[in-house]
Parts: sequence; structure tokens; C-alpha cells
Amino acid sequence: MSVPQQQAPSPEKKQSFFEKLFSSKQEQELRKVELQTAYKPLFKISFPEDIPVIPELKDPSTLNVRYKVIDPYVDIHVYWDAPNNELVYDIEEPKLTADELEDLRVIEEGLTELINISFINIENMDIVIEFVEKNLKLILDELGIKVSEETFLKYMYFLYRDFIGMGIVEPLLKDYFIEDIECNGFNTPIYIVHRKYRNLRTVVSFPDIKSLTSFVEKLAQKCSQYVSYANPLLDGVLPDGSRVNATYTEDITSRGPTFCITEGNIQMGNGAVKDIAGLFNECKGKFGCKEVEGDEVIELKGVEACGVRAENLKQIRADIKTIIKLKPPERLVHV
Repeated sequence: MSVPQQQAPSPEKKQSFFEKLFSSKQEQELRKVELQTAYKPLFKISFPEDIPVIPELKDPSTLNVRYKVIDPYVDIHVYWDAPNNELVYDIEEPKLTADELEDLRVIEEGLTELINISFINIENMDIVIEFVEKNLKLILDELGIKVSEETFLKYMYFLYRDFIGMGIVEPLLKDYFIEDIECNGFNTPIYIVHRKYRNLRTVVSFPDIKSLTSFVEKLAQKCSQYVSYANPLLDGVLPDGSRVNATYTEDITSRGPTFCITEGNIQMGNGAVKDIAGLFNECKGKFGCKEVEGDEVIELKGVEACGVRAENLKQIRADIKTIIKLKPPERLVHV
């Protein structure tokens, strides 16, 4: 006689952080809070419109300069590193205590459950920041975490940096003086090319292959492209016009994924700095454009840009003749 087999109990479904956190609140209530029109965010940031005035490089061993890139939260500090006999590019962000770091880790886990990534792609920065701030307040309330306004704003900066911006690389992308950003793998410093101080080692690095792989995936997303083990090479452009080249797998490089970002800004004749993609859209509305073999070409009149002569670094001004936007999937803009 056959003995009926006992059916194994089905495994309990593991609750997500979101479900645990908000089990006492209805989704409708949450959405009501999100959509409040009278809400005024505490967190505000700005990016300097004027180019910071910094000294020329005469004696590297005496250089010690700071300038703001994300106001009021982030300063850049370039100084001489005597033990290593080189200039170093440091990023000075808000400091977090050990307890604050742990709280931020839990908050980011909860926010990952709450947000819709496509929402982060909305171009209106104020709407996205307001959305993140409201959800931060919800998470703190449910966890019973009481924080000062200063700590709250520190949390908001890091949430902005990691969820809305480009993570640890965000301050580099906001620095007018950076021409190129290069990462040759995890656990190794990112290097930059600085307009004034040329090749510099930064204090920024990806601690492991997981964080670096995730960053390259985010780069691809921002470029409206996709990378995978089957398609490990990325060649695209960020929304601001910066050119991106990246590799995705360890099979191609020995230290995991790599990337290089070439800035997409241009200094106009009046000294203002504009991103190339924005300049393209502005000039397209003013001068119109024509299509040449699938590329969009704008012919300009009376638009000046600044540059320097390679032989003596003397600043010059010259008319921009054309702006060309290459056909998809490239979407690169050439001036």
C-alpha cells in the first residue's frame, strides 16, 4: 500500500520593506500626502552660474584651493599631497556619524521600495526633490526616527545624490572645470582632467564590483541605452551632452567595468556656461535646422564661444558656425 506523501508547507511570502514599513497605512493615504500642493520642501540646492575664480598653477606644492559645485552642500578641495608627491582632488560633502550612516542605509532601502524609478527621470528637478523629501518624512515617521533639521537636510543631500543624481560621481559632473572623468575599475581612484590643473587623482572610488556595475547600468539608462553581458560596450551621451564610453564585464578589463565621461559644456562669448545639448535646443528654436543624412544641422549667426589657443593657452572668442546632432542612437552634439 502506497503511503500518501505529505505535502510540504508552502514557503511564506517574504514581506518587502515597503509592506513592513507601511502595514498600518493605506496606499491611498500615502498618495494623498505625496500630492499635497501646499508642501514647501526644506531641501534646496543650486549650482553656481558664474565660473569660480581659482588661482593658476604655479607651484603645485603650495596649491590649496576650494570652490563650490553644489551649493550649499559640496565644495571641491584641490591640494598638494606631500606623501604621494602629487595634487589631489577632494570632494567635501556633509559628514555623517556612524548612527546617521546606518539610518541612511535603512532609509535608502525603504526609498528604493517606495519610488518608481521612471519618476526620477522627470526633468523638473523641483518635483522630484519634493517627491523624495515627502517620502523621507514618511519613512522617518514610521521608523520613529527623530532628527534635527540639519541631519534631515544631510539625508536629503545624499538621497538627491544617489537617487536623482549619479551617486558618488555627481559632484564631478557638476564641476565646470572637469573635462574628463576616467575610472579603470573598482577599488582604484577615479582620475580627472581639470581645465586649470590638468590630470588629478580624486579621492573617489568604487569599493567593489557590484557598486561599479550598478553605476555603469545607471549610465546606460541615462544615455537611453542598455548594457548586458551580451552587449557589454556602451557608447552614448548623457542628457547634458557629455560623451560616455564604458565597458560592463570583467571579461574585457581586469578590474571589472570601466567608464570615461567627457564633459558636454561650452563657455559662451559672454562668459556664461551652457551644456551643449541645451545650446542645441535653444539654437534650434531660434535658427531652425535642416536634416543631412539623418543628422540635424543648425547654421548659426552671431553666436560666440570662448576657447584657448593650444600653443599659449591665451583665451580667444570665435563665432560658432554649426551645431550638429547625430542621428539615433548616437545623439551626440558637435559644435
